[in-house]
Amino acid sequence: MRQRGIPLARRRSGGGTVFHDLGNVNLTFFSSKKNYDRHRNLHVVTSALKGLRPDLDVRATDRTLLSAVLKPTCQGIKSNATASVPSPVKNLLDEDPTLDTDTIMKAVASQYNTEFGFSSPITYVDPSDEQFLPGIQKMADELLSWEWTFGKTPNFSICTSFEMKDDTSVCKVTLNMDIKKGIIDYCNIDVPSDWLPLELSREFSSHLIGRQFCPYETSVLAAKLLGTIPPNEKLGRKMYDLCKSVIFMM
Repeated sequence: MRQRGIPLARRRSGGGTVFHDLGNVNLTFFSSKKNYDRHRNLHVVTSALKGLRPDLDVRATDRTLLSAVLKPTCQGIKSNATASVPSPVKNLLDEDPTLDTDTIMKAVASQYNTEFGFSSPITYVDPSDEQFLPGIQKMADELLSWEWTFGKTPNFSICTSFEMKDDTSVCKVTLNMDIKKGIIDYCNIDVPSDWLPLELSREFSSHLIGRQFCPYETSVLAAKLLGTIPPNEKLGRKMYDLCKSVIFMM
């Protein structure tokens, strides 16, 4: 996601990961917890779409970008959090170019009124309008912040391995981390001593403990650590590659 410049926000309601882009229609149903009916809400959406296209198959085919950005880059994450279950998706414009966002929103609004016995007109709201929604930008910034996105996530651990190589050899590196409230509580980077001096991997591990599980902070830490390595081009390259691989896991 970082490579593609896609921002990450963590919503307060929880649930699985959702991908949004331009042309995406995002639907929110407000109700009390007692009256919340997921199946009825979904029926509103599917009925609206079938009203526009009776032959529309509201199931799906995989989309390449979605599969790429929603697949974890780090295998071996363990957590008590509810797992995100991939759902099949499709682009409605591929089915019918006339199914633009305005058409779909009007159809859903009409079906909503029908389903719940209302006759309310559509009211357009600018979600970035501070006068209409005071404090909305602050709320958005909070959902994008590291303190919320990672700092208040359930505790999790990483147990994974990856290969590293230079011009003459290949080695297997094992990474074990425990992250609590977004802070690295335990870290062990196991690199064969014949590939990288043991004190270097241990020093990197020890410096990570107590730090934020954050690629940017780790990059700063890695830069400082690399600056302390005695002049040795081959050794410096190996250490640089190790730091880069660990940062990629974040």
